[in-house]
Amino acid sequence: MEPLCKDFQSGNLKHSEINDVRRQLMAEGYKRTEAMLFEELFQRLVIRAFKNDIGKISFGWVGAFAYGSLSYWFRLETDSDLWNVCDDAIAKKLQSKKWIKNRKDGSGEFTVSTDVYRVRLCPNKGLFVFSKRGEDGKFWNEVDENALRKILKRDGKDVSKIQDSSGSNSGRQERAIRCLEYLRDSNLKDLSIRRRFMNCLIPGFGWSPIDLDVVHLAEDGQIRYIEFKRKYPAAGQEKFGLDEAHVSVMNLMKDVGVASLHILLVSPVWTANADPVLWYLDVPNFEHKWAWVAATLDEKFIGHDTSMQTEGGDSGHHGGARVQHAIEWDGCRLLSQGLGMSESALISLRDFLASASMEKLPKIGYDGLRRLTDQCQ
Repeated sequence: MEPLCKDFQSGNLKHSEINDVRRQLMAEGYKRTEAMLFEELFQRLVIRAFKNDIGKISFGWVGAFAYGSLSYWFRLETDSDLWNVCDDAIAKKLQSKKWIKNRKDGSGEFTVSTDVYRVRLCPNKGLFVFSKRGEDGKFWNEVDENALRKILKRDGKDVSKIQDSSGSNSGRQERAIRCLEYLRDSNLKDLSIRRRFMNCLIPGFGWSPIDLDVVHLAEDGQIRYIEFKRKYPAAGQEKFGLDEAHVSVMNLMKDVGVASLHILLVSPVWTANADPVLWYLDVPNFEHKWAWVAATLDEKFIGHDTSMQTEGGDSGHHGGARVQHAIEWDGCRLLSQGLGMSESALISLRDFLASASMEKLPKIGYDGLRRLTDQCQ
């Protein structure tokens, strides 16, 4: 991935050139590109659900696991997704978190604040520029990524250690990219900028990034963090799994008073090597065999004593084996059946995200979900 990062920074590759972006996406690997496609689909459904209140939705937050804690957060702005009132609300919450660290020499503890930055790509420089948010809500003067490296003492770190996955099942990946182009009307610029930020800049600081798929500021002033995944329950445990990284985010959100919610898109076939984009395209045969599941990411529904092993590539992420924690079925409800949500399903989605309540949604379990989605095997 490092050559791509350098080519974008030097201007040899451009986010506005579709062929350059295709090359960038091909390097992500087919599982990650497929994940992007369904994330895009979900975000479009959220926009439809909140069409009259879209200013209270945010898609651009990225956290960094630095020094063993999520003490750095970045809100990436693009031309179509600027800072809004929802961002002000979640930024204030995140900045309220103080991290207690032990000194290496054993002399005691010290406190680390959570830093929040507004980020944008400066077209003239080809670099990301950052503006730190003060405790008073005002932003400091912008600095570019090179200056920030020095400020944060991350100067000299490697650009990126993320593996280039070009050439892995290229036909399947090209199909996913074409679908992404169709969904975004061939405008992949914002997506390209976001992927560069995730794959080049944060890892280049020596940190691991994690994004917040959706943040919602409800009418009552409460904030919801929504994690989206396309997945199916593990066959052995017969439950969905949640990565340890997302458990860390869930715990952080609980500490700062933000509810964590989960939306799962369950595909018609529950095998790791099958191509979900084929079912996405084959509307007549598969449209009704998808299911949307809503879950509350509350500690009481997360099986901390029940762990599941998964490979990074299985869910579209770079890296090797990871531990997942089981989500108990008591914390899950059926949101909707069918890939495309009806107006009533969109209302259910909006109500769930706005209230964090599952009271109006029907219960669902492993066997029931198989009957809804797994009929075509």
